[in-house]
Formats: sequence, C-alpha cells, structure tokens
Amino acid sequence: MESDIDILVSIEDFFEGNTIEYSFAANACDEDFNVNEFYVAFKKIKSLDNVQDIWIMITDIDEQWPYSDTALIAVSSDIEEACVNECFGQVPPEVRELNLTDEPSLPIPYLNDGYKLLSLWWD
Repeated sequence: MESDIDILVSIEDFFEGNTIEYSFAANACDEDFNVNEFYVAFKKIKSLDNVQDIWIMITDIDEQWPYSDTALIAVSSDIEEACVNECFGQVPPEVRELNLTDEPSLPIPYLNDGYKLLSLWWD
C-alpha cells in the first residue's frame, strides 16, 4: 500500500552512520564529491541564521540504506536560489520554490513568517 505522504527525515537522521557511497544523489557523486560532502554542505547551510530547517525526502528504500536525490530547505524569502547552488560547488542542484498549499504530501507543519520552501533535486 502506497502512502500519500512523502517521507522526510532530518539531515542528521539521513547522513549520520550512513556509509553507503551512493545513497544520496548518486549521479552527482564522484571521488571529489561524495555523500559525506553533501552532509558537510547541508550542515553548513543549516547553521545559517536565515535557515529554518533542512529535510531529506526519501525517494527509494534499499536493503542497506534509504536513497534520496531531493532535499527541502526552509529559508528566508530574501535568499536567492543561486546562493544555495554555490554551497554545492561543481554539483549544483535544480532548485525550485514550492508552495505548501500545492504540495499536500509534504509533512511540513509550518514555515516561519517570511520564509519559503526550496526543493533541491539532483538528476
């Protein structure tokens, strides 16, 4: 039975203890930018004052570890998408703004006033 709700987990829950090399954005990973580098970039972004939170959307369940190619970031409305892309260097994601009312499957209870939700996706 499929769920109508997307599964979101914190960056800590997804990355801590994760030793599966291609469990996040496999097509973007290489010897210079791997799953651990993604975690470092996400932690850096999350530490910024104008970031509410970051979630990883589980897109597949594997026997070893869940897989994802998508992250959601709640950021201050004045943050430009290009600013987010810079954090990922040579592996920038496709970034788009989401409207929570148009995305009922996302279990995000609220956004802080003056914040927006960005979807980051790697092919």
